[in-house]
Amino acid sequence: MSGLIVAAIISAMFLTMAMFLLNGKGAFLIAGFNTMSKEKKASYDEKALCRSVGILTIIVSVCILLFPIGVLLDAAWLTYCAMAIIFVVQ
Repeated sequence: MSGLIVAAIISAMFLTMAMFLLNGKGAFLIAGFNTMSKEKKASYDEKALCRSVGILTIIVSVCILLFPIGVLLDAAWLTYCAMAIIFVVQ
């Protein structure tokens, strides 16, 4: 049960980060983007990049919740599906 609580806390942090990204205001959270030169940054659509990373973050946060739920329900397939989704989306 404590694993579910920890996963819920981690998932909530990811969802908070995703909200910033979906609003287009979290570009500093994207690894490598904030270290680019201004000329390279100008070649990217920052809002579209933030939205796509935000959607990816939401998918990962849902999958994080599936791990302990699969263990609690004794459904190994749920855990395996969550891992497969994370690997495919990444």
